[in-house]
Amino acid sequence: MEKFMKMKFLPLFAAAMFVFQMSYAQTWFELGAKGGFGPTALWESNISDSDLHDMNINSGYKYGLNVTTNFDNGGAVVFELLFANSKQTYDFDGLEPILSGTNSVEWKSTNLYLLYRMVNRGAFFEIGPKMSFVNSVDQTLGNFEFDGMDDAYADNYFSGVLGFGGYLFGSRDFTLGLGLRFEYAFQNFTSSTGKDNNYPLPYDPTYDAGNLRNINVYGTIEFKIPIGRIARIKCGQRGFLFGGG
Repeated sequence: MEKFMKMKFLPLFAAAMFVFQMSYAQTWFELGAKGGFGPTALWESNISDSDLHDMNINSGYKYGLNVTTNFDNGGAVVFELLFANSKQTYDFDGLEPILSGTNSVEWKSTNLYLLYRMVNRGAFFEIGPKMSFVNSVDQTLGNFEFDGMDDAYADNYFSGVLGFGGYLFGSRDFTLGLGLRFEYAFQNFTSSTGKDNNYPLPYDPTYDAGNLRNINVYGTIEFKIPIGRIARIKCGQRGFLFGGG
């Protein structure tokens, strides 16, 4: 129940901040392209205690688009659609020579972000939820390839996101920024079927399947251009104006 309340709070928080600031602030909108690269991990405490597996830190990457709604008090709401390629490997030392070598899990996902961002003098801090939809999972052990891995892992899961960074350059025409983002999954990456079969370590009798969590740390780069703003027009009314002028 507590875990559910945490997941429910994050999107409600971002939506509430958006509605609150839209009620009074001058706003402008930006469309951007975003990319990220950095370490990914499928971490579980029992894996670290496994006698037959050693966990590795691997890298992954993301790319996609974002839409930013900026407010004149320094706040912003960011919606992102990012596609991710991720990987986790474990060195498997048992059952030689047939089943030994690298136990590798690779997955592709579509990720939706709703973040609240606070900007101050070109630096920013951001927080909010991420929803990941797992498109495919491939798992191999040495030269052996497992079948039906989509059933062994979750179709989707929620994560919390925390990030910070700064804008290197900004003008009326475009903005370029760099950042660092941390992501932690609140839900198990393994499905009930996968957990019953001790994935991701199916051949390790010392492993007791628990909560496998996806943890990411990404360096990010984003390029944004203005697409319009809401400004006061005649008689004190507000209207939408296209462009960044």
